[in-house]
Amino acid sequence: MAKTDLTKNLLARFGKLRSQRANWENHWQEVADYMQPRKADVTKRRSRGDKNNEFMFDSAPRQAV
Repeated sequence: MAKTDLTKNLLARFGKLRSQRANWENHWQEVADYMQPRKADVTKRRSRGDKNNEFMFDSAPRQAV
């Protein structure tokens, strides 16, 4: 197989794998948002200092007053 054929085959395979992965990235992002909100950067790109605690919550029980 010539170098150009190998390159074409590899690029075609890479494109197929990338499209298959894209189907799962949204699911991974959603799970990451709930499991590790501060480090959940699967598909989102945040700049330094952006708020990324939108899904964080306080799990401590409330005190009766």
